Formats: sequence, structure tokens, C-alpha cells
Amino acid sequence: MPQQYCLRWKHHHSNVQNMFAQLLEKERFCDVTLYCSPSFATQVSGKDSVEPQKIRGVSLRAHRVVLAACSELLGALLGAHDAQGEPVLVIDGAEPKHLKALLDYMYTGEMNVHHVSMIFFFFPRVKFYNILS
Repeated sequence: MPQQYCLRWKHHHSNVQNMFAQLLEKERFCDVTLYCSPSFATQVSGKDSVEPQKIRGVSLRAHRVVLAACSELLGALLGAHDAQGEPVLVIDGAEPKHLKALLDYMYTGEMNVHHVSMIFFFFPRVKFYNILS
């Protein structure tokens, strides 16, 4: 029987983590858009049709595989999307800076936020999205 060897990449985890963060920063190979607006629901409620250019908010790009790996809910939502094209997830009531910080947390495992933001924004959303911690 031939002898087998185990090859181990010394810093594999940190290299992959750094590469995902770089891909996010450069928006390379992104395949999902997260749209956030502090008042999305009020902008579209009671209207039969809405002109997209009149909706105020910010879109952030991300990778399905990272979102699905970090959140069971986001993984289920993205897994249910069979249509052609790229999915757009609308995160109503979110400030863009908070959603960006949450993405940083998913991609790098850390984020810097003020204490007040932790209590009122991050803890409820981390629990809601079931983000691994």
C-alpha cells in the first residue's frame, strides 16, 4: 500500500478570511445585493407602483456563500431564490453604516461600533438573522 502524506496549509484560515474581506472591499465576484433604507416601508406603502429611482437607500454587495455560512435565515432566503439573475434582499429600517458593520462582522469576525448601537441595532439583528457568534 502506498504511503499517504498530509499536506497542511499553514495559515489557511487567515488567508481565506483575508481574501473574502478583500473580495468584499473590491466588490469582486459578488452575487447578491443588500438594499437598506431606514424608511423603505413608508416609501412604498399604499402605492400600486413605485419608481425605483425615487426610493432612497443604499445598496451593498456581498457573496451568497458568506451570508449563508453566517446566517441560517439568510441562507434559507438565498437558497429559495431559483430565478434568473441576482437576488436583492431589502433590509427595512437599517442604517447603511450598521449594515456595513454587520457585513464586516460576517466577513472578518469583528466590528467596531458604539455601545448604543450594540444595544439597539446589532444585538437584535444578530439574534434575528441567527448569525453565528
